[in-house]
Amino acid sequence: MVNTTKTVHYYDQLSQLTDAILRSEKVVDDYCHNYMGGHCQALQNTFPCTLEMMGNKTFSALAQVYIKHYPATNWDINLYGDGFGDFIAAQVMGPKADEFNWLLLAIVSRLEYAITCVYYADNEYSTCDDPFVLATAPTELTIINMDSFTPVMLNSFHPYVDICSVLMFNYPIAVWRSVYRIQIANISGKFD
Repeated sequence: MVNTTKTVHYYDQLSQLTDAILRSEKVVDDYCHNYMGGHCQALQNTFPCTLEMMGNKTFSALAQVYIKHYPATNWDINLYGDGFGDFIAAQVMGPKADEFNWLLLAIVSRLEYAITCVYYADNEYSTCDDPFVLATAPTELTIINMDSFTPVMLNSFHPYVDICSVLMFNYPIAVWRSVYRIQIANISGKFD
């Protein structure tokens, strides 16, 4: 049996919200501002190394565009940003293509998102037997020049992660949880 009182109450609330949107009331602006701020903060929390590498101004501008065009696909805001690395990689075609090494930033952001996924995962990725594999696209490999500073920088922003001293991007990278620490290392199987 359907509770008509709750259904009517929900309908009234929904009607009030749509009316407020149509009238461009301040409460809607506040909601939009809070939504943008919360999701921007989530991206900053997930991608601190990426933020440091590109600077706050550029990161904030990209984050705002990303938030407007890529809605959350997961109920957990900690897992927001699953396409942020691809969005960053697409900047090689943008007006500021020469300002940053966008492909390196994309790989770093993909690593950071993988770290976040493994960090918040249940036991699904808790052993090395079932690692979360971050496979980088072969077309990016000829352009990426990962300096030795980047793993050190990644580790400074993610101190609970053990990063292999040498990461080669022409090999798949595995990210997994080993008891209380997250591990990042290459796995065999070179890209062609």
